[in-house]
Amino acid sequence: MMLGNRLKELRISHQLTQEELAKQLYVTRQTISNWENNKGQPELENIILLSEVFQVSINELLNQENFQKQTSKKIEVGKRAMLILIAWSVIMLVVQLILHPYSMQYILLYSLGGLFIVTDYLRRTKRIANLYG
Repeated sequence: MMLGNRLKELRISHQLTQEELAKQLYVTRQTISNWENNKGQPELENIILLSEVFQVSINELLNQENFQKQTSKKIEVGKRAMLILIAWSVIMLVVQLILHPYSMQYILLYSLGGLFIVTDYLRRTKRIANLYG
């Protein structure tokens, strides 16, 4: 796959318009369009910025096969984390209703468990660093 097609695929998967991506890279929308249509190539500094915006390494940006493997892995991790979170939520709500319908301690336990599951998901998909940067 050519770099232009890859950039378009990444931009769409991150739900960005050409205009929004252009603002993040300090270039014009037309420049993004030219890259995506293979009428030009981004300079090295823009490739570095693209890899940061799309949260992929430069190698992944330039190599589709590795990207597809990692993307499918992230999707599987996301599905698993979502199922665990849903199961945890149902179990904790049932426990809350059965044992102590008017107590708040199980809601606190539910919140902490959910926080742990979401944090683990963000760590596994390498998104937790973006919360602070």
